[in-house]
Amino acid sequence: MPTIEELEKQRLEQEAATKKAAEEEAAKKAAEEARAKELAAIPEALRGKSQKELSDMLLQTNLELEKMKTELAQTTERLRPAEEPTEIEKRAVKERKFISDPTTYIDEVEKTLKEHVEARLRPLTEDYFSQQAESALAMARMDTKKYPDFPKYEKQVRELLDKMPINLRSNPQAIDLAVKLSRYPDLEKRYMEEAAREGLHSEIGGTPPSSPSKKTELTDEQRTVAKRFGLTDEQYTEWAEKSGLE
Repeated sequence: MPTIEELEKQRLEQEAATKKAAEEEAAKKAAEEARAKELAAIPEALRGKSQKELSDMLLQTNLELEKMKTELAQTTERLRPAEEPTEIEKRAVKERKFISDPTTYIDEVEKTLKEHVEARLRPLTEDYFSQQAESALAMARMDTKKYPDFPKYEKQVRELLDKMPINLRSNPQAIDLAVKLSRYPDLEKRYMEEAAREGLHSEIGGTPPSSPSKKTELTDEQRTVAKRFGLTDEQYTEWAEKSGLE
């Protein structure tokens, strides 16, 4: 029969074996859980792949990444603003142009210089022509023999002159044309009133017979106006002489 010491030793050995088995089971379980976590971290597309398949996929992925980097670099280069050439580079370009085609180069230089001078002088030029136009208008205002009604039409005259090139506004012919064009609405109204009084336009649309007169040559503009109001050349001439319209 085992002694107390032997029984105690057996108990301790059994407890140690049980503890060891429990520890091994816990370690096995922990290892399985760790493996499960590792598998869960692996993308679905990579699970079950062989080492060769994984290597091929890795190489293909890296190749595509490199292509994307190259395309991105090329796009960035295209979108990058061009750097301003240095003075030395600009001078070199001009020298090459001059050597290859001196005539064209000189023409371009002259054109650029002319545009630069014109741009610098434009304010002074415009001021000069404006003063000339004001002086010409002042002289027209003082010429009461030729333009007795100038103050009446001065506003319309200025508006018409403003539509002309600035270097022509002081031209006496331009001012004379502006005055005549400004007078035209009133002259047209006067003609209509006179035509109505003289019976040029009766209720039946006829015109009174005109007395024979010398043959009259009208300008194209005068003939257009005469036709507009149903007048013959002679009738227009007669009316123009009475109205003082040139």
